[in-house]
Amino acid sequence: MVDIGALFRKGPGDVVSIDDQLAFMTQVADQRTAEANGADYGITGYVPEEIDDSMPENSTMVQGHDYYLTERGQHKNAPNKLLLRSFSEVLTFAPFTYIDELLTQPFLAIAGTEADTIEYSVDAVEKAAGDNNELYKIEGASHVDLYDIPEYVNQVLPKLESFYKETL
Repeated sequence: MVDIGALFRKGPGDVVSIDDQLAFMTQVADQRTAEANGADYGITGYVPEEIDDSMPENSTMVQGHDYYLTERGQHKNAPNKLLLRSFSEVLTFAPFTYIDELLTQPFLAIAGTEADTIEYSVDAVEKAAGDNNELYKIEGASHVDLYDIPEYVNQVLPKLESFYKETL
């Protein structure tokens, strides 16, 4: 489970400063204004086109590049293109806003122990209103590993089966 708004605003582990967040939001707003005045659409990617040594090897962005931009997970209908102005919605999206009031159903979050996004699953499980909330951790897996690596996916499926049998 990922809070995609926080991930794109702050980065995993909240590494993006408020000043940098505001600068990006200003860039997005400026692009929206420019388009309203007739400028060409601003296009960007949702995962980095290029990887450099400053990016942690196990980060979701580096592994997202490996998944979404290679034969491993690339699809012709997902060309890694996004309108820059769309980030105004992404950056302000907050999926956990009412989780402490409205998520009363049984809730299972699954995360890899090496995922730089595990903090979002921990947060969701802790905040969910119900009394049947669980975080199931897959030892050694990153966020993207859980997409398609059999060693990890095969650990998820039995857990999902038992969860659904118990709660549906």
